[in-house]
Amino acid sequence: MEGIKLDLNPVLSTKSIQSDLINSVDTKQNFGEILSKAIDDVNGAQVASENMGRLLAIGEIDNLHDVQIAGQKAELALNLMVQVRNKILDAYSEINRIQF
Repeated sequence: MEGIKLDLNPVLSTKSIQSDLINSVDTKQNFGEILSKAIDDVNGAQVASENMGRLLAIGEIDNLHDVQIAGQKAELALNLMVQVRNKILDAYSEINRIQF
């Protein structure tokens, strides 16, 4: 067991994740545009998952794994969007509680 080393730092490095996110977001976009694009991406994943399920049901797709992967991606994207929505609502509630 001593010979095995797990180096998860490159995978789990929050600084690299943050820098990737910052570099992928255009600084000229506003928050509404970014949120709208994210919602469109989630919707696209849901539609793709539905289409793959339909194609599997009619026999046009033989690979069940691809259908399951598409379904899991759509589910994860939706769960992430729900969590983002919850955080936005929490922040909005906190701002409303601030008295000027």
